[in-house]
Parts: sequence; structure tokens; C-alpha cells
Amino acid sequence: MIKVAIVEDEKILLEDIEESVDWEAMGAVVAFTERNGVNALKHLQKEPVDVVITDIRMPVMSGIEMAEKLRESNSETQIIFLTGYEDVEYMKSAIQLGAVSYLAKPFREEELQTAVQKAVKKMELVKNANLGKQTRYENELKDIILSKRQESTLLKTGEYTLMMAKISSFPAIFNARNAMEVNWIIDEVKERLSDFFGCRAEESIILYLSKGQFLIAVKPPIAFSYLEDSDMEELNEGHDTVQITLFSQQEKNVVRVEEFGKVYEELVEQVKESFYTGRAFRKPDESAESYKKTLCLQLPTLSEYDFNHTLKNYMNAVVTSRLNRKKVLHDCYEICCAIYDTFNYSFQNKEELKLEKHNLVLALEEFDTVDGIEKFMRDFYEVQNKRANDPEKEQDDEKIVQRILCYIDEHYTEPISAESLVEEFYFSSNTIRALFKKHTDQTIHEYLSQVRMERAAEMLHNPHIKIKEIANRVGYDNVSYFCMRFSKDYGMSPLAYRKKHLNVIGRRVDD
Repeated sequence: MIKVAIVEDEKILLEDIEESVDWEAMGAVVAFTERNGVNALKHLQKEPVDVVITDIRMPVMSGIEMAEKLRESNSETQIIFLTGYEDVEYMKSAIQLGAVSYLAKPFREEELQTAVQKAVKKMELVKNANLGKQTRYENELKDIILSKRQESTLLKTGEYTLMMAKISSFPAIFNARNAMEVNWIIDEVKERLSDFFGCRAEESIILYLSKGQFLIAVKPPIAFSYLEDSDMEELNEGHDTVQITLFSQQEKNVVRVEEFGKVYEELVEQVKESFYTGRAFRKPDESAESYKKTLCLQLPTLSEYDFNHTLKNYMNAVVTSRLNRKKVLHDCYEICCAIYDTFNYSFQNKEELKLEKHNLVLALEEFDTVDGIEKFMRDFYEVQNKRANDPEKEQDDEKIVQRILCYIDEHYTEPISAESLVEEFYFSSNTIRALFKKHTDQTIHEYLSQVRMERAAEMLHNPHIKIKEIANRVGYDNVSYFCMRFSKDYGMSPLAYRKKHLNVIGRRVDD
């Protein structure tokens, strides 16, 4: 969607502009509002938008000054100027800055609507042109890294930095969401990467590969060491559920086009190696397969200490032999099934046990490192061991689910997942997920979305609460994603739902 920023020092007029335009109908959304040029410029440098509606005369920094500084780094943003003064010099400055419209206060809503439509139309033309150019560049970059050809017809000669970005826990995200939501997340992450590097380089080509991984070619080159922890925080700020990790060959900050294929292969290996990072090297006495057989076949005879010690040796063997992630997940699934069989041998409902075992696959997919998998399995063993000896297991399970439901009802504005509930309820994420599904026939994500949409629908009955504010109140920082989720559940956009409800109320009043 087209992103719009509104900059106006008069609070009442600022709110009036935001509310008077049907942004959604034009494929636009108000990204943010500010009341002075300095704050707006800082915001724009961090979060570029497509259209800026700004007053000309403001304290601290005028709209003209703000636009001039914005044009130094961004020539594509469309600008609509508002002014209470008929000043020839202001109009000249507006023309020189390529303003799409110049409205004199007080203006009619129709004038603003027309100006915004004009800006959106122009921005769409720019976006389509850029999208076509970007697609051609991406296709050439893909062709170069896969075919290892060295010549380039589109990519500029010279030096680049190649990086890879990875969506953390992507397999778990992929398994927990439908195709539309996954595609939305991929597009949103690509936009985040584009904004991030757009503020740090003259040119960046971002190519989606597969499995939640992106390749980024940056020109001019940026030293990876130049990116500090604060930069990574900025990249992931406000996105608790979808985190991004960057990888770079630090000794090869400068890469020429003819080296792209080789460096790409090195980056792919580096991403694979990240599965084993964060673990101190210790050579095991036996192979990973030997430790796995011990854990699977001798589990009933192992004490908790012996289990943890053998599991640690298994993980050390995994790291030493560089056992691939797919094989590790398969082995760990078998070990977890052995834990289930050991502590749930009297489980009466075999279908429920089968479902809980299936959920283990989803739980293990969440982890990007062997350390994370090991910790999960330690907790899993401990919880199953304790629950096996609980005579009131079924009753306690129902109580736990009721507590989780109450917790979600009270904290639905926060990012909630099975993992975030671990610290609150002291069960492994897999156990929480399985219990919740068993007693509600919904996933935690499905129930959380349902609660959020119900609360949003209630707030939409109040015409004085902005849709952007409603999205924030129910836990969505991305208004576009909120609108998509609402439309999916209610069969219409939030704005259409509000208008329909208000029309019904109006008819009742008339009656």
C-alpha cells in the first residue's frame, strides 16, 4: 500500500486531514503524523514514505526546508504543500521541489482528496517503473549467482557488498500460517530490508531466494562491521514475532560482479554453519547415532542426570560431525517420541497421543541452533517426567488451558506465542501448544487473532477511533496486515465494516 505521512503543527487540522480522507479506498495508509519539520525529517529518514502532506509554515523547521533536505536523499516521495498564505516565493519553491499540489487554507475536503489521488497516482507510476527495474535487476542477480556467469548487462560495474538475510524460525512460521500470510510476511520483510539499506546505501538489490532467505547486493560497499548492534535493533524494532538475522563474509566486504557466484556459495555455507554456533567445541567419545540409540532404546533406565549428559554428548557429536539440520530434527523427534512412550505408556486415547507427537515436529522446527533444540528437549523431558506422576493430570490440563485463555484475553495487545507463554506457565512450548489444541480445537495463533478481531470489531462501532489506532490497540503495528486479517475474518475491510455498522445504526435511528 502507498504510505502517507502528515506534517501539520495545528493538532485539530492534523486530525481532520487524517480522518477526512478514505485512505484505504485509494490503496493508501497513514504511516505516521508529526507536528514539526525536524521530527518529521528524522522519522522520514528512518521510515521513508511515498507521499508527504505538509504545512509550509511550522515552528523550528518549515515545510519547505524539510522538503529540501528530504530531496537530498529521496527524489521519489510526492509532496503536497498546505499553506495559509498566498506567497509567490513559496509557490516557486514548491514547484522547484516538484510538489504535486499546493493547497491554500482553508481548503475543501474535495480539494485534499483530489490532491491525494493525484499524488497516489503519480507514486504508483513511479513504483511500477521502479518495480519493473528492480525485477530486472533481481532476475539478473539470480542468474549470475546460479549460473556463475561473470558478465553483467544491467548491474553496474564496480564494487558491492553481498549479504544474506534470514527470517528466524522460518519453518515454524511457514507451518503455522497459510500461504497468503507467509507471502505477506516475506513481502513485509523485503520492504523492511529495502528501507533499512535504502537509508545506508545509494543502491540495494534485494532478492528473495527461498526458505525465508534473501540475498542483498549493496552499492557502494558497506563494511559489515559498520553495522552495529543498534542497527540490528532498528531492523527488528517493533517486530517481535518476525526477526531478521544478517550474514556477511566479513573478509570480503568488497565484491565485484564476477565474484558474486563464489561469494554467494560461501554465504550459503555460513548460514548453514549458524545452526552450530554458540556452542563450545568438545569432542565426543562416540558417534551421534550411538548416543541417539542410547536415548531412544535405554530411556526407561536412564536417570534425569544420565539423560541430560547423554543428550549433551549427542549434541556435541552433531556439532563435531556437522550432521545436517534435517537429520538432527529427525533424530530429536525420535528421541522426543521415546520420551512420550516412556512417560505416557498408560495414555488411553491413542489418537490424542498421535496428535501430540505430530506437534513435536512443529515445535522442533522453531529452533535455529542446536543449543535451542537441546534446551527444549531438556525442558520437555522434565515436564513429561513430572506430568506422568500427576493423578489429576486431565483436570490440571483443563485448568492450565483456562488460565491460558484468560491470559490471552487480558494480554491480546502483546505478541503472544507458545514460546512466550513458557515463562508464564512453566511448560515447554510444545506441551502448551498440544494442550491448547486438544481442549480448544484451535491453535494459540488462531485464538489470539480471533480475540483481536472481535475487539477490533467492537471498537469500529465508535467512529471517533481511527482505524490506525484500533490496529495498534489490538496489537498490530502494521495497519495493512491488520486490514488483511480483518477482511479475511469478516469478509470486508475495517472501513467497510464501520460504514455498514454506522449505516445500520442510522437507519434504526430514522425508524
